[in-house]
Amino acid sequence: MHKALSEGTGRQAVTLHGLGGIGKTQLAIAYAKAHREDYSAIFWLNIKDKVSVKQSYSRLAKRILQDCPSASQLGISTDDKKQDEVVAAVKRWLEHAKNTRWLIVFDNYDNPKVPGNANLGAVNIQQFLPEAHHGSIIVTTRSSKVSVGRRLKVAKLEDVRDSLQILSDASHREGVMVDPNAAELARELDGLPLALATAGAYLDQVATSFANYLCLYRASWRRLQQTSPEVSTYEDRQLYSTWQLSLDHIKQQNEISAKLLQLWAYFDNQDLWFELLREGKTSGPQWLCQLTEDQLSFNKAVRVLCDYGLIEVDESSEGTVIESQGYGMHSCVHAWTVHVVNQEWDAEMAGVAMECVGRHAPENNAQRSWLTQRRILRHITRCWGFIVDGRLDKDGKDWILHNFGYVCSNQGRLDEAEKMYLRALQGKKKAWGLEHTSTLDTVNNLGNLYADLGRLDEAEKMYQRALQGYEKAWGPEHTSTLNIFNNLGNLYSDLGRLDEAEKMYQRALQGYEKAWGPEHTSTLDTVNNLGNLYKNLGRLDEAEKMYQRALQGKEKAWGLEHTSTLDTVNNLGNLYKNLGRLDEAEKMYQRALQGKEKAWGPEHTSTLDIVNNLGNLYADLGRLDEAEKMYQRALQGKEKAWGPEHTSTLDIVNNLGNLYKNLGRLDEAEKMYQRALQGKEKAWGPEHTSTLDIVNNLGNLYADLGRLDEAEKMYQRALQGKEKAWGLEHTSTLDTVNNLSALYADLGRLDEAEKMYQRALQGKEKAWGLEHTSTLDTVNNLGNLYANLGRLDEAEKMYQRALQGKEKAWGPEHTSTLNIFNNLGNLYKNLGRLDEAEKMYQRALQGYEKAWGLEHTSTLDTVNNLGNLYANLGQLDEAEKMYQRALQGYEKAWGPEHTSTLNTVNNLGNLYKNLGRLDEAEKMYQRALQGKEKAWGLEHTSTLNTVNNLGNLYADLGRLDEAEKMYQRALQGKEKAWGLEHTSTLNTVNNLGNLYADLGRLDEAKKMYQRALQGYEKAWGLEHTSTLDTVNNLGNLYADLGRLDEAEKMYQRALQGYEKAWGPEHTSTLDTVNNLGNLYADLGRLDEAEKMYQRALQGKEKAWGLEHTSTLNTVNNLGALYKNLGRLDEAEKMYLRALQGYEKALGQEAVKTYVPALNTVENMAVLFQWTSRTQEAKLLYEQALLGVEAVFGRTSNRYRSVAKALEALRSASEHDT
Repeated sequence: MHKALSEGTGRQAVTLHGLGGIGKTQLAIAYAKAHREDYSAIFWLNIKDKVSVKQSYSRLAKRILQDCPSASQLGISTDDKKQDEVVAAVKRWLEHAKNTRWLIVFDNYDNPKVPGNANLGAVNIQQFLPEAHHGSIIVTTRSSKVSVGRRLKVAKLEDVRDSLQILSDASHREGVMVDPNAAELARELDGLPLALATAGAYLDQVATSFANYLCLYRASWRRLQQTSPEVSTYEDRQLYSTWQLSLDHIKQQNEISAKLLQLWAYFDNQDLWFELLREGKTSGPQWLCQLTEDQLSFNKAVRVLCDYGLIEVDESSEGTVIESQGYGMHSCVHAWTVHVVNQEWDAEMAGVAMECVGRHAPENNAQRSWLTQRRILRHITRCWGFIVDGRLDKDGKDWILHNFGYVCSNQGRLDEAEKMYLRALQGKKKAWGLEHTSTLDTVNNLGNLYADLGRLDEAEKMYQRALQGYEKAWGPEHTSTLNIFNNLGNLYSDLGRLDEAEKMYQRALQGYEKAWGPEHTSTLDTVNNLGNLYKNLGRLDEAEKMYQRALQGKEKAWGLEHTSTLDTVNNLGNLYKNLGRLDEAEKMYQRALQGKEKAWGPEHTSTLDIVNNLGNLYADLGRLDEAEKMYQRALQGKEKAWGPEHTSTLDIVNNLGNLYKNLGRLDEAEKMYQRALQGKEKAWGPEHTSTLDIVNNLGNLYADLGRLDEAEKMYQRALQGKEKAWGLEHTSTLDTVNNLSALYADLGRLDEAEKMYQRALQGKEKAWGLEHTSTLDTVNNLGNLYANLGRLDEAEKMYQRALQGKEKAWGPEHTSTLNIFNNLGNLYKNLGRLDEAEKMYQRALQGYEKAWGLEHTSTLDTVNNLGNLYANLGQLDEAEKMYQRALQGYEKAWGPEHTSTLNTVNNLGNLYKNLGRLDEAEKMYQRALQGKEKAWGLEHTSTLNTVNNLGNLYADLGRLDEAEKMYQRALQGKEKAWGLEHTSTLNTVNNLGNLYADLGRLDEAKKMYQRALQGYEKAWGLEHTSTLDTVNNLGNLYADLGRLDEAEKMYQRALQGYEKAWGPEHTSTLDTVNNLGNLYADLGRLDEAEKMYQRALQGKEKAWGLEHTSTLNTVNNLGALYKNLGRLDEAEKMYLRALQGYEKALGQEAVKTYVPALNTVENMAVLFQWTSRTQEAKLLYEQALLGVEAVFGRTSNRYRSVAKALEALRSASEHDT
């Protein structure tokens, strides 16, 4: 207003127009108060009629003469009998050249003389306006036709805080701004100042609550308004009567407009449009026929209502080229039409409204049907209320209730839809009988509804009942009968009864082809459904053929951009995504998205479904930021369209949970899952399969979080629910069985895990077939289990079966196929078949890089695995490169604190430990530990694994007290998380055994080894390689205790077991061969010792290479043997080879603190001392002493031993001198 009244030169004028009670006068008052310093005088004129404006001019004349006596020279008179002369004289005074800074407000100009207003009392404002080209004018009016200066529409208050302020000021109550009941009342009154002021005035005088006032407002509107006090600041001081003047004028101008206002009471207040009202033309009253004769007639009537501000164009209505723009009225005006315009209930008008809405419910495949259904939903709700409260007789309205149910079902209002269908069904049975085809139509729709609700047994009963009736009435080949076959196909597909589903689809397809032809859209819908079925069955070539046929047919029938065409385009996107043809998938999704945006708009729920699918694709591609943007767009759109608790909205919430879980944002993931779960439980109930899917996802999250008891509860709840809903053998049930298997494997309950996997496998083989990709996923999981159990031959068979099946189904470059290559790489690495392992990893890596790109997290997982392999091969530089590449990629993709990032940090710690770069190792472990403690918590098993690794590092560093603390923390945590007998717990028990052995606490060491051994034998069996590792450690202990016969038995058992499990050339086998060499050397069986060392050396050279640190450790041992045998030249060669190899493998700096290298340095020092090469011996002892000090510290036994040897050598040297 201020801008319009202050810019430019000459006279400035503003017309404020809007609904009565909207606050036009109050806005003018507020402006005048705020800008009174800008004007020399401000005058207020009431122009509701000619008498009022002339009286206002008379009062104005008296004020002018009082304030400006000189104005009498202009002939201003105060004679009330000469009002026309007074008006003219005041106008002359206002027009005076020196009198330019005045403001006049012409208020309540609600009966303007404008075209169409034939009222004899209409006022022509022009005769009352000063003719000067200066001054400022404000006009307030209800009519949108008044145009004095710039027109400004006054709209309702949008900010609820403004509404609450009016309630607070008028009621004089405290705490209104924070009262939720006051806020609810403010929302009901929808920002209409007069309604708010009226409510506040009533509450100021009556001791009732905001909540009670709202109940009275809804139940007894007219009586409440009649007994409410007048609001003095408004010309029409009661809400009850404020629009009566407008109605009177409307009746004079256009009686049909007034009738429309009366009819509107039986519709919702928002979005009433021409095509909807036209549905009542055939059976409605004569005036309605005239109203809807054509668009021009309708426009003429609504224009009158718009002129008086009672209605306006509904900006929320989704007007299209197919149906026209809607109109809406303020909720308070609507209440007035209900309680004042319609003082008595008009059953005829209510029936007209109901018939209009019922007839306008579109068929599902009608072009843009969703938009029309969405628009009429509010009117359905209004009309349904008349049926529920008994005000409208439902007899003869069964077809309308059927249509209402259909729309509500499509719009996700399933509970209401069921009630509508059931009422329709009762009426039809009464009117038509049980077997009438119209009755059967409702039966069929109830089947669809029950299928959507997950009440599948009831759905099947409805379909079967409809099928039998249609076959009897129409015959088995009638298209209505065929529709039921198609619906049964959908149901059986959901139930996992896939053979039956295919039979239903095929029967429907054959019938449609015969009845409609092969290219009819109904035929093509079933073709599309067959595509979905074949996709689920893993018959992907057939699925693609079906989709392509459906697509080509729909493109021909509907066109490239029809939404049904685009649905099949989307399905092809899903198929290509599953096939790993991701570029093609994205093209399909983008085509579908662009088409849906054009057809439906960017916020349509069908458009948002494609947005969600793109989110899924981007998540799979590792484009996680894009995935989150897609999900967030879909979520915001669904919340706006469906509301925050709609099941379709909750599906997106669940997907965000999956994304946040993969991103390591676990708190956010849990919040998403919990929101989705609570919503689904409320919408579907606790046992619906969609609810159970969320329960299953929470199980996955809790498993990742190490909250294993909670995970098991979730899985068990999901399993029991799915068994009840789907049956024991449904594939969704089997998916949860598979998840429980994985949990039991993690818990060390391996027998249970195998039983679960076998159950899942047998079920999927029966449901999907031997070669279905879901079956093969469980085959792969069994491979993982057998690998962990040490049943490596069985593991390889599982992996090979899975690999061959995936290559056949997906092709050799599909990412799911590549996963198997990666798993085989892990297996071959563990088997010591390292060349094969590298080939598998390289093949997986190349495939991932091609499919996902260089920086995808799945690519990086294989890069990390290659790092592990190179570390085992002693190719440490390459290992570090792999780890660094993986680390940098994870940090970029996941962030520096993601658990996958931290796992690679931990691996780098292992590498640096093996390289003797112990400070760097500790930094890596500490970073990994702190990150995991933050991400997983102090007691998570992944956190405890890093604690265990720190224990290993501290043991190597000689910081044995710290090592024990780490081991004890890890042990206590694992016992709590996994139990006493879990294999991960036993690993730490075994490590404690090693520590106690190093500390000389041999009895404790023996207890740890024995506990670990018994646990492994129980968990893994006598011949598992982890069991054999502890057997080998016991051999070391018995050797240290001097119980050499027992030591040999342990070594031999370990050796035989390794040879059987790994083969005679596996590096673990060779480590035990090396240990036997040590034992035989201690026993003086030196020939046998040499044979063992030579076998170990040859095997390691073959497996690891000449310069691997493990190879060099055996070289060192041979040096010691040759020294003891007196073959000193050979001993020196061995020692030199070992030292040079360590330096090359680890670097000159790292080798100074690498314990095996220090052993060799000390051994060479002894050798040189023996051969009287004293100076060289002294240098070597000094080098060894510095390294031992750095690693073990000055207080360690090892340091004291080397220092003592060095001191003895120096003393002997000085004595000789």
